Amino acid sequence: AIGMAAAHECPLGLLFAPPFCKVMLRARPEFDDLQFVPGLTDGACGWFNSLRLLLAHRAPQLTKGGEAMAFVGDGELELALEGLEARMPSGAKQVFDACLTYVGGACADPHLWESAIAVAAAMLREASTAPQLSATAAELTPLLQRLRQAPGRRPPGAGRAISDLNRSLQACGKARAGGTSAELQALKATLEEVCRDLGDVPVHAPPPPLPDTLEEGVSVGGKSCTPRRQAPSLARESMDVCGVGIRGGEPLSASNLKAFAEAVAVSALEEQLQPFLGAVVAEFRRVVPAKLLRGLSWRDLQDRLSGQRLDQASFVAEWRRHTICELCDDDDPAIELWWRHVRGRSPEELRRLFAWCTGYAAAPVTAWKFQIQVIEDTSRCPTVNTCLTDDPSAANRGVKRPTLYLPAYSSAEELARRFDWAIAGACEMMLR
Repeated sequence: AIGMAAAHECPLGLLFAPPFCKVMLRARPEFDDLQFVPGLTDGACGWFNSLRLLLAHRAPQLTKGGEAMAFVGDGELELALEGLEARMPSGAKQVFDACLTYVGGACADPHLWESAIAVAAAMLREASTAPQLSATAAELTPLLQRLRQAPGRRPPGAGRAISDLNRSLQACGKARAGGTSAELQALKATLEEVCRDLGDVPVHAPPPPLPDTLEEGVSVGGKSCTPRRQAPSLARESMDVCGVGIRGGEPLSASNLKAFAEAVAVSALEEQLQPFLGAVVAEFRRVVPAKLLRGLSWRDLQDRLSGQRLDQASFVAEWRRHTICELCDDDDPAIELWWRHVRGRSPEELRRLFAWCTGYAAAPVTAWKFQIQVIEDTSRCPTVNTCLTDDPSAANRGVKRPTLYLPAYSSAEELARRFDWAIAGACEMMLR
């Protein structure tokens, strides 16, 4: 999907982090890209920002804008590094922190509730320490409370997800000694209330346990790319950092701090993501033409994948700016009624309407057009053709120009009802 979005100028509406875009283009990630790595960034006092402050005036080529930061003297630096070794959060710890962020962020979006509960259930099963259990419970409890408060917005698979969560919570309670945290107690109480609201929660077979070792990975070409290795465990929260000028576990000092930072960037943004990232990059580059790849910067790729990032008013104005009317004028009553309908949509409704009309998840940064053709038959629902371009020949290789065939409805209520029917039908057929 990523390669198709880039090659065919069809944005996904997702903002990919700069280091991901760089790796897709086989550009080397930089130290500052660590700010996007879960587990390494935790506000102004986080792991990455603390290291950046220490490097600001000693390795300006690594820290963009670091010259504006406070200068840390040699004595302060040695004091700050005292007792620290060349180690960093393990890959498993970083994944766990990323999952925590996902579960906490899903609270505001009902579409993510089911998947977030499933992720939290897996986290409870795999957690190795009391703080990990407590952190998971603290992020999940507000989501379950929202689930109780909005019964009409519960996802279809809520019962199954809750059943899995209930089983995971019982298992972690039996397996971990040392008492129950206040966060876990609050989670259990909320879960009991949710189960009462849902009635009989179905019982499903538990997922298979994580194996002690991982099988050999297989690359896209069918060749083995990783040896059989130990499965990641949350019991190991840190790992040695090795690289040019730095040995794993050695004491940190002013002399090896720059080498340590460079090795951390390589480990977190490249090595720990293999072999999975390598397979993604290979498929991406197989789909996207080489000529296009040569002319893309990572910012260009990020924009192609995300589309324009606009507030609602600007989005509507951009849509209208790219619109032409066929067989009618801009001040035609049907056209004016249409744009009133567009302006009145909520952000989520506007996104779905735009996707249905154009096939785009967001307004592209590349050239595009939109056409409206008013038709007289008001007994029909509106329809779209997203395969058209502005090339009138049979080749159809011009600028993409999705076309909306808009019946001349007489009222805003009729127009809104007909569009709801059309979009709902498309969603049922999994057409976005």
